[in-house]
Amino acid sequence: ETLKAFEVSRKALQLDYIDLYLIHWPCPLYDKYIDTWKALEKLYKEGLVRAIGVSNFMPEWIERIKNECEILPMVNQMECHLFYQQRDVLEYCRANGIQMEAYSPMAHGKINDSFVVQSIAKKYGKTCSQIAIRFLYQEKICFIPRSTKESRILEYMDSFDFCLEEEDMKILRSLSTAKGRIGEDPYVFNELKNLKEQ
Repeated sequence: ETLKAFEVSRKALQLDYIDLYLIHWPCPLYDKYIDTWKALEKLYKEGLVRAIGVSNFMPEWIERIKNECEILPMVNQMECHLFYQQRDVLEYCRANGIQMEAYSPMAHGKINDSFVVQSIAKKYGKTCSQIAIRFLYQEKICFIPRSTKESRILEYMDSFDFCLEEEDMKILRSLSTAKGRIGEDPYVFNELKNLKEQ
């Protein structure tokens, strides 16, 4: 199924190869992610994909890949923003040479409501979004800020001409809490999907 789905995507994109191909959700109750990962390994070995990775994978699921497969994920795409930094996953990825990639880096716009982020933004003459991007950049976390507005995209691009001081980095690190998640929890995503199907 994975190989067929890949070929459909590749043909739709009209490409000879794809730069990065990910498993979007682990859904461990289905127990298919190991077989799926082995299919991604095959695509990687054949040169059809330049890099393979996972999304929403906690360390224990990557450990299983490490023990049962040949290639470690090169990327782990996770919800990651100032209010939910997943430091444990980040440290695991760093220790295993896996690039952490943040989705929802603006926390669905909630960073603009934070007095702390506003204060730091004012100090540097930047916007809250630029502070959020710069924080991830300095933490060496890739990020995917989504926007359809040209002005917003240009604002994001203007986040690389300054550097956050370590004191401010510490303050921003302290904003992360277990309740900061805004997206689905990988541990219950599978169960929620099952409930919706019933």
